[in-house]
Amino acid sequence: MESIGYTYYSNPCRKVRAHKSESELKQMAEHISKSIVYRYYDNGNSRDERRETTRYEHDVLYNIAYGALLTLNWGEDNRGRNAGAEQAIIDAAEFTCDLFVERLTGLECNGYMTIYIPLKDAVSDWEKES
Repeated sequence: MESIGYTYYSNPCRKVRAHKSESELKQMAEHISKSIVYRYYDNGNSRDERRETTRYEHDVLYNIAYGALLTLNWGEDNRGRNAGAEQAIIDAAEFTCDLFVERLTGLECNGYMTIYIPLKDAVSDWEKES
């Protein structure tokens, strides 16, 4: 099955990320949810500002990050055989972050800086199976 931008099939030659325990995933989500980037506008120019999360923001980001990491850890396709699935999971986390944080705080969150890049970093640092 093909879709615009992604081909949804497994690549048996692609290395698969090692399976992680839930406690490891929770630690990763905890790290990701420690800071947030808000976007502000001054005279038509955007300005991004990173700061530590409040308890409320932390809980929202933690749940989004943990859900994405759980999904990235589930099954060989999500652990690396299918690059399209991996990318879709990370994209969904970014969009969810943008929507939920703005709706809950009234401020525009930069989901790319807040969750997309940290998830991409986590995936690139994730050890591969032998």
